Amino acid sequence: MQKVSVASIKSNMVVARNIYSASGKLLLGRGIRLTDNYVRRLVEMKVPAVYVESPFLRDVDVPEMLSEETRVRAVKQIIGAFCDVRSKSLLGGSAASISRIGEDIVREIMSN
Repeated sequence: MQKVSVASIKSNMVVARNIYSASGKLLLGRGIRLTDNYVRRLVEMKVPAVYVESPFLRDVDVPEMLSEETRVRAVKQIIGAFCDVRSKSLLGGSAASISRIGEDIVREIMSN
């Protein structure tokens, strides 16, 4: 597998790792073959890069720095905190949750 900028991906490439939106929603799952429409939407959504299968790097596995669960929790908490700030209630009770997720992120990165 290899990480490729969305500007360089082409239709018929195969997604090697799930692709998520900025809000944590699954956009495309592993094993999906990219179409022109998928490529266009990824560009429109400003997804910076994706992992695709590569015939030259079949045996290369890039370890994930964060588990999918931690990544999804972090995105939800951060979006919630920004919504709190936007509604002028500042961080409310979100600060402690964000702190715990930050600790989880650091712990997972350090263990990989």
